[in-house]
Amino acid sequence: MKELEIKFIGKDSHGRPVYETEDGLLLKNIELNGVPTQGNLTTVLYNNFDGEPDFPLKYKTKRYVFTVVKEFLRSE
Repeated sequence: MKELEIKFIGKDSHGRPVYETEDGLLLKNIELNGVPTQGNLTTVLYNNFDGEPDFPLKYKTKRYVFTVVKEFLRSE
C-alpha cells in the first residue's frame, strides 16, 4: 500500500469534507463524518471544490493509506 498525504480544505455546499493532494487533486469524502479511506473518497467532477463526487477511489487498482496533514512538507 502507498501512503498518500491529503489536506482538509473545507466542506462543500452539501457538507461533504473536501481534501486536496499535494498535486492539487481534490477528493471528497462521501461519508459526512467518516475518516477518509479508499472506500469513501471520490475524485471531484472538474476538480471543482463544489463539484459532484465523481470516480470512487475504491475502484482504483493501486491501494492507498491516507494521512491527513495540516501542511505538505516540500522536499527541496
